[in-house]
Amino acid sequence: MKRIMRELWFDLREPGLNIWMLPGLSAIFLFVSWWIQKTLSYKEITLTMLEMLIPFLGGYGSLMLMQGLFDTEGGEIYFSYPRSWLYWGVIRQLRFFVVFGFLVCAVCIGVSFVLKVAFWILFPLTLIQSLALMSIAFLGISITKSVSGGLITLCAFTGIQVTLGREYDIFCWIYILKGYVPALKELVILCARALSITAFGLGIGHLWTK
Repeated sequence: MKRIMRELWFDLREPGLNIWMLPGLSAIFLFVSWWIQKTLSYKEITLTMLEMLIPFLGGYGSLMLMQGLFDTEGGEIYFSYPRSWLYWGVIRQLRFFVVFGFLVCAVCIGVSFVLKVAFWILFPLTLIQSLALMSIAFLGISITKSVSGGLITLCAFTGIQVTLGREYDIFCWIYILKGYVPALKELVILCARALSITAFGLGIGHLWTK
C-alpha cells in the first residue's frame, strides 16, 4: 500500500502545474455555475458546460500523466524499470481515473446542489464520459508518442461531437449537449457507448505503446 501511494503521489506531482489545473478550473466552473443560476436561473447552460469541461479535463490529465514518458528528454528510461508495459499505460491511467473520480464527485455534488438535479444520474454520466475521453487521449498519445498529438486527438474527438453532434445524433456518442439530465434508459445507453470507446482506446493504446 505504501508503494502504491508513493507511486500515485509521483504521478500527481510529476506533471507539475498542469495537473493542478484540474481542481482549479473545476472550482472556477462551480463558481460560474452558481453565478449563472443565481442571476439567470438557466440550468441548461451549466449542464452543457459540465459535459464539455469536466470530461475534457479528465482527458487532459490523462495526457499529462504520460508526458514524462514521451515528451521529456530521457523519458524512455522509465521503460527500462522492472515494470510491465501494462503498468506504464493502462494501470496508471485507471489509477488516475480513480483519483479523478473524487474530483468529479465533488463537482457533481456542487452542481446538483446548485441546480437541484439528481446527483445519482449526473455523477455516473460525467464519470463515464471522463473515462471515455481519458481513453481517447491515451490512444492519441500512444500512437503519436507526443502530448501535442494526443491533445489534437482529444480535441478532434470532442470537437466532432460538440459541433456535428448537436445536429446529427450519429456523431454524438457520449454526450447529451441539450442541457437536461437524462432518463435512466438514456443513461444506460450513453454508458454502454462510453465503455465501448474506453475498451477500444485503452486496448489499442496499450498495444500501440508496446
